[in-house]
Amino acid sequence: ESMRGINKKAEFIGWAATSNAFVIVTYYSVVFAWVLLMVFCSGQFADMTGNSEAASQVFFNVTQTTGLISGISIPIPVLIALIAAWGLIYFCIRDGASSVGKVVKYTVFLPVLLLLIMAVKGCMMSGAAEGLKRFFIPDLAAFGDASLWIDAVGQVFYSLSIMMAIMFAYGSYLDESSNLAEDCFIIAFSDAAISVLSGIVMFSTMGGVGMLDSMSSSGIATAVLKDRKILADNGLVAVIVSIDSRSNSILCRPNIVSRGFVFIKEGQTLLKEGEVLVFESLRKKMAQKTTFAELKNTIKDTLEPFLYSKTNRTPIVIPVILNYIDPNLEKK
Repeated sequence: ESMRGINKKAEFIGWAATSNAFVIVTYYSVVFAWVLLMVFCSGQFADMTGNSEAASQVFFNVTQTTGLISGISIPIPVLIALIAAWGLIYFCIRDGASSVGKVVKYTVFLPVLLLLIMAVKGCMMSGAAEGLKRFFIPDLAAFGDASLWIDAVGQVFYSLSIMMAIMFAYGSYLDESSNLAEDCFIIAFSDAAISVLSGIVMFSTMGGVGMLDSMSSSGIATAVLKDRKILADNGLVAVIVSIDSRSNSILCRPNIVSRGFVFIKEGQTLLKEGEVLVFESLRKKMAQKTTFAELKNTIKDTLEPFLYSKTNRTPIVIPVILNYIDPNLEKK
């Protein structure tokens, strides 16, 4: 109606923006459903402190997915959470601006409060100073990378929700005497301030947990983003090995578990072959004095080229070494 009021021929612009917003909301409603489902099932993490391998599988188990983008299926738990998500969305917008205004009093300021808490926590971590240095002191050579500018402009467009009809709705509730230029400046400045605050949280935390070494010179391709892309494209493979470090021996053949890499039925033969290869490589490696780090590297160096030669894919390989010490040797 806003665009039609300006010019009837411009009405399609309003419809395009509204359609774009609906498509994005449809996508994010699924993400919202995942969040609701994980909150409801968060109790499963209670006994997983320090066990990152088990914790990483909770999402796949709860959503009943392999991580592969193929086929059409909606597990019942996800469907129920999705219905609940749409119900909450309707509850927020049921009375238009009146109900939305009541909701945003909390959805706008509560995330800012949480970001401030996380920023303080992150800045108190050891190594946070190095992370903040990476954030605020740029690599000037990176400014010559065109992809960096494209990503930055794209983020600004997305962050300000351009082409989502928000400003049409916002303008519809303003008086003709309102200072639009001032409002636009406040919105843009607030968006930039939140982005900076989020960067402080992210980089201080990354510095605190030792994740800065895998960051590119531009500061964009962090280890987290790289791993997420690899997981989405190629999945992961966990190799579980039981050894006795005192007798320097492997107790049983390694067990390989995959998520988002190959379908269970079709990949059994491939994974069994990989188990045999890893077993032989470890057996040769453990014939001499070695370390846990060297054993993990041996697993990766053996399995990664083998899987790529068979599938032309490069999943994340996670070695898990369980050390069992024979109590009889311990007594000796």
